[in-house]
Amino acid sequence: MVGLDRSTYYDIKFRKPNDREIRRLLLADANADIHARSRGTYGILSIRAALESEQGLIVNTKLVKKIMRQLGT
Repeated sequence: MVGLDRSTYYDIKFRKPNDREIRRLLLADANADIHARSRGTYGILSIRAALESEQGLIVNTKLVKKIMRQLGT
C-alpha cells in the first residue's frame, strides 16, 4: 500500500479482531436472521426482545439501532 508506514501496514494485515468486533458480527448475523424471519416487520425493540428471549443476549437498543443502520434494514 502506498503512503503507509511499514508498521501500520503489518498492523492492519495481521491484527486479530477484538471481542467487541466479534460480538458485533455475531449480533449482526442474529439481527439479520430475526429481521428476515419477521418478513421485515420487526423494529428495534422487537429485535432486541427476540435476541433476549431466543438467544439470551442482553443488548442495548442503541446497539441494535446501529447494527440495523449498517445492514440497511
